[in-house]
Amino acid sequence: MTTLLEDARAVRENAYPGALVLPPGAVEDSLRSLHDWPELGPEGVFTWLGLPSEAGWAAIVTAAYARFEDHWAAGVAYHH
Repeated sequence: MTTLLEDARAVRENAYPGALVLPPGAVEDSLRSLHDWPELGPEGVFTWLGLPSEAGWAAIVTAAYARFEDHWAAGVAYHH
């Protein structure tokens, strides 16, 4: 995730997907799927990432990338 983290820290638009799914076992299942629509959430993930409740999506994504810097990431596009 080093490249993603570097892109996020450089505030490159491509670094911020609409959702993130954290690795199994990293946190309780109800907190694994982070999203920015229709609202930021799940709320409990802010504390787990060490962020204030008013943190924005860019801060959440950057904190998640930093937490899992030694992991691989996969991109998936899905449409309804």
